[in-house]
Order: sequence, then structure tokens, then C-alpha cells
Amino acid sequence: MTREERATRSLLVSTIMMLVAFIMVTSFNILYTNHVNRESDRNWCDLMVGLDERQQRLKTTDPDAIKFIRDVHDLRRKLRCPPSSSP
Repeated sequence: MTREERATRSLLVSTIMMLVAFIMVTSFNILYTNHVNRESDRNWCDLMVGLDERQQRLKTTDPDAIKFIRDVHDLRRKLRCPPSSSP
């Protein structure tokens, strides 16, 4: 094997290793970001479920309060929070 062939092979191996490392790091970052987002949504759900359940029990005719109650409920649904926080 000539010096040129060894250099070419070395360059090819290095390029493949860098590509594999890049794919591994990118995959880890995507998985970690998804995990953090799910954890954050769960934390927000605790708050949203409590607010929504309390607000649904209130009887009000104030248009601003009614809009707030709807907004809280819509956000709870967007976050896909469970129906109730109580076991």
C-alpha cells in the first residue's frame, strides 16, 4: 500500500468517524430536548389542572373572567394534561 493510499484511507476513516460522532451527538440532543419538554409540560400540568378545576367550579358572569377560564382550559388541553390531578 502506497503512502497516498494510506493517506486516503486515513482521511476516509476520519471522515466516517466524525460523521458517526455527529449523528450520535445530534441524536442525544434531540432525545434530551424531548425529555426536558415532557418534564416541563408535566410541571405546567400540575398548575393548569389545579387552576382549571377551580375555575370551572366558579360561577361568574364577568366576560374577562369567562375568557380567562376558557383560556386556562384551552391551554390545559393543548398541554394534554390529565383529567384530574387527584389520585
